[in-house]
Amino acid sequence: MSHTPGIIVLPQITSNIPNNPRERYDAWAEVYDERTASFNWSAPQFLLDAVVRYAPPKGFLRVLDIGVGTGQASVTYLDSGALVTGLDISASMLRQARDKYPQFHALIEHDFNRPLVEAGLKPQSFDVVLSCGAVHFAKNIAQTLSQLRWVLAPGGLLGFTYIPFQERSFSSATQPHSPKFVEAMLRKLGFEVLEHDSFIAYYDGGNLSDPVGYQRIIARCKKPAISLPAALQNIDRTACVDRSRLMHVANQPLMSGYQNTEWTQDLLSVRIDNLLLVDVLRKQVEQGLVAPRYLPLPKITALVNQGNPVCDVLVIMPHPDDESIYAGGTIAALTQAGNSVRLVVATDGGAGRGGKSLKVKRAEELQRAVKILGIESVESLGLADFGKYRDGARTQPVTASDTLSIWGLDNTLALIVKQIRSVRPRILLTLHPEVDPNYSLHGHHLGLGTAVLVAFHLAADPGYIVPSAPELAPWAVEEHHVMIPSHRSVEVIGNDVMRIEIDTSRKLRAIEAHQSQYYSTQRLIASLKSSTCEAIEVCQILQARSRRNFVTALPLNKSIQNIKPQRDWQYTYNSLLSRCYRRQELANLLEQQAEYWGNSQEVLANIQKLRDDKTVAVVTGQQVGILGGAAYTLYKTLGAIKLAQELESQGIPAVPIFWMASYDHDIEEVQRVEIFSNQPNTLNLGLPSTQSPVGSIELGLSVYSLLDEIEESFQNLTYSKEVITALRSAYQPDVTFAQAFARFLSYLTSQLGLIILDPSTREFASLARNIIARELFDGSQTALQETREILALQGLSETIPTNRDVLQMFYTDDNGVRRRLRKVEGGFALQQTNVYLTNEGARSILHCSPERFTPSALMRPLIQDAVLPTIAYVAGPSEQKYFTQLHRVYTWANIPMPQIVARPSFTVIGTDTANILASAGGTLKLLNTEKPGSLIGRAGLPSTINLACDELRVLQQRCFNLFEQAKANECVGDTAKKFQEDVEEWLISTNLIMSSRRLCKVFAYAIEELPVLAEKVCLDLQRSGSPGYSPSTHAISKLAQRLIRLERTIVREGRKQNVAGVVAFNSVSPNNAFQERHISVAELIATHGKCLISHLLRISQVDNQSYLVTLIPPTPLNKGG
Repeated sequence: MSHTPGIIVLPQITSNIPNNPRERYDAWAEVYDERTASFNWSAPQFLLDAVVRYAPPKGFLRVLDIGVGTGQASVTYLDSGALVTGLDISASMLRQARDKYPQFHALIEHDFNRPLVEAGLKPQSFDVVLSCGAVHFAKNIAQTLSQLRWVLAPGGLLGFTYIPFQERSFSSATQPHSPKFVEAMLRKLGFEVLEHDSFIAYYDGGNLSDPVGYQRIIARCKKPAISLPAALQNIDRTACVDRSRLMHVANQPLMSGYQNTEWTQDLLSVRIDNLLLVDVLRKQVEQGLVAPRYLPLPKITALVNQGNPVCDVLVIMPHPDDESIYAGGTIAALTQAGNSVRLVVATDGGAGRGGKSLKVKRAEELQRAVKILGIESVESLGLADFGKYRDGARTQPVTASDTLSIWGLDNTLALIVKQIRSVRPRILLTLHPEVDPNYSLHGHHLGLGTAVLVAFHLAADPGYIVPSAPELAPWAVEEHHVMIPSHRSVEVIGNDVMRIEIDTSRKLRAIEAHQSQYYSTQRLIASLKSSTCEAIEVCQILQARSRRNFVTALPLNKSIQNIKPQRDWQYTYNSLLSRCYRRQELANLLEQQAEYWGNSQEVLANIQKLRDDKTVAVVTGQQVGILGGAAYTLYKTLGAIKLAQELESQGIPAVPIFWMASYDHDIEEVQRVEIFSNQPNTLNLGLPSTQSPVGSIELGLSVYSLLDEIEESFQNLTYSKEVITALRSAYQPDVTFAQAFARFLSYLTSQLGLIILDPSTREFASLARNIIARELFDGSQTALQETREILALQGLSETIPTNRDVLQMFYTDDNGVRRRLRKVEGGFALQQTNVYLTNEGARSILHCSPERFTPSALMRPLIQDAVLPTIAYVAGPSEQKYFTQLHRVYTWANIPMPQIVARPSFTVIGTDTANILASAGGTLKLLNTEKPGSLIGRAGLPSTINLACDELRVLQQRCFNLFEQAKANECVGDTAKKFQEDVEEWLISTNLIMSSRRLCKVFAYAIEELPVLAEKVCLDLQRSGSPGYSPSTHAISKLAQRLIRLERTIVREGRKQNVAGVVAFNSVSPNNAFQERHISVAELIATHGKCLISHLLRISQVDNQSYLVTLIPPTPLNKGG
């Protein structure tokens, strides 16, 4: 009987199988896997087990499988995302491999007895070469091994099986070999043989008594390997390309942007410059070498009249999925920040793997990804997708020249300009014209990047006419951004680079939407799922005519599912329409106050609008804190403005109103302000404590010295001059807290139509007289008691206790002191005084001076909503809690209760802070971890000490495990001995790299103490596991504590070295609390500018989760080259 290695054939059909390997494997292709399984064909797995020990599967590995068959010997590498090229003599087997594993990088039909160069392979282009059940078909084993050495990179691994001489006959095409001869040949070719052994490959006919023996050999090329930098290894997606070329591309500096574009009315000069630009590019395309950095990019741009942008960002990408792979995180962060983003893809991606229906499938996948990323619309340029490679072996990527030649340079430019002029974006976002973010050397990427580079100028040129759309007017894009590799450092490239923190989960979902491309994205998907994934994308500003803030936003806590409550606004609106309000008197009062605060047309229009019976109010409020109060005061305001706009869009006329809590008497809260710029400090006006309403207290002369201190603290902030000017204008000695607060808030928001209300006036109190009288003479105690009982049944308690014999009302006495009222027989007693107010006296005062009666925190909403047609109140977390006590009180008062909505919440940082914290894992990670100080400390340590800390963590875990095993009296004597040795070895090796004097001193102590403890642990656990023996755990417990303490000391030293990181994080999370509760509105605006308000307004959705907002400010335009 004859046998063909690797293919086991049933004896009864052997005569029907041809001896020629090509014909034989073609005939067996469809049943190959089924037949080999029936004979226990173990060679592929046996070979893989050995190969992966020496070349662990990683995404950047280039693997060549000789005689690939259906891919059995490549499975492990394919699953890891490695770049596997399969070579086989049988076309049918290759089709089976393609169907089973579409992630193969290339599958080549070739007889390996012919030179591999004829298969299109390159010398030294694979890190791993393996072959299972094929080498014994070599007609000349020496020549075949020489070819495998030729294709293997220095330091690469070779693994194959073959049939040795044995007492068994095989097919005439099979050539058994002597193990000694094979090993000798490998050594002669410069290999080091690592393993060489025999094994049972299968059982003939499935008969377990008839095993067939093979040899397995693993060898490594002795020539030193040329390894990629660590940063490059995980992003290289190009197989079979000379790695030196990849190294060259990775190491070359990126082209710098021409950012000094000037405006001109000389249209002829603009046209001449652009004609020259296109002509030079055309010649480069014809010569086959496109060099973007040497294009004569114009320094002037036509000064033409143009309207407003249609969208903020136009993303132009070569294929469906590029938007998610290369810029998915950035796009998601842009749309989350309220930017409108549109997408243009050059091709349909039809050249990928997936059969005839691929184009339709990819279009559907793109729509899913677009929805995930928040992109508004998608257009296609309709250009041809002709693949990434020039050859079937996929060793020669098409170039930018190839791409622009096949697409047609003039046609491509016209299509892009047409999109720019149609969409009129503020920013273009594309791939870099010289290198894409993962160095895939894809000609479509580079060609399109170059075309956009030129179209940026043509789109603004009045002399350039789009043939298919001559009616489109010129459009000057402000900025041209390109995605670049994330490992390039900001310091190396310059200040035109933005490190953008991203939501990896959202990017992951967008990439996974492109299911047909899993074969090429699986490694990236695995990386995004990893806990060590760097949540960063990097963008370079390549060209710019003008610069503005670049704003991104991310959910602060991704673990919180943001489920917005369904609200019936129409029901609430209808309940307000049936109620009468004294609108004209209210509007007159608001106009008077607005005149004093500093009104605007928008504010006056909204006040006029409020006179209409159909208009409702979205209200929010806060104490009148100095410098505008804490930042969340602004966020509540923006929430009210945005909700009013949204209701308006739903057909419900609404205006935003800010209620100043001017009668609050906590002066310590409003006169104190925390400063985090320059040197963190707390400033205070120094006014004496009082029980008077703070809104009526004048600031006094001490406000001058306070403003001087603030100006000094703000001196390094970009927008400090503008803010200090506004503060000095609003905060004057003879101005009250309420008046100053209203003036400053008006300065910030008057253009947005915010109505600011001071309710402490007689005019307003007159409008609220009925509800005040209701509380005084009827009392809400019964309603509050019912609420207490309901909450108690639910196991809840009140936020504001009401089980006291006091009213929810204060009275301001003749000395201006605010006193709580207590109901007594015949009248009211003023708390902490012997003053008594009769019912008649109270009615008289309510008639003449109603402003002397002011509400408690619980009664304030009812006073507010008795006067204002409030459809919604934008509340902070504490307010939301005490509103749960008021449902029955609103019913008691016969006032429609507004919808209570959660205010927006933001943490706002600048790019400098973001870049500093990126080294510690990113702002988002720091805010979501329980121990941010540890991450910041680790970021301040040298890489060698960081590695030692990782090893120390492992030792700690081993120590904890030993402790648990000892308590259970398991046999761990040998484990404890090994642990002792490892602790001592770690101490010695780590002590050598300690740099600071403090750490050296700590380690000197540790080297003395820890080995003694480890030895004691070893002795204590020597007899562990013995019946009836209970080992002592005192020493191991103490050792665990010492290891933890040692790590804390090292990290503490890291924090001392990372002062910038500590300061940056303190500005993000003061005292490990929310930034918005500590930083003042004034400091926030002085840091980021008044434009921050418009940026935040776009994303100020109520009932939404908190967001991290990053403002990347405009930098002065540089001269590029």
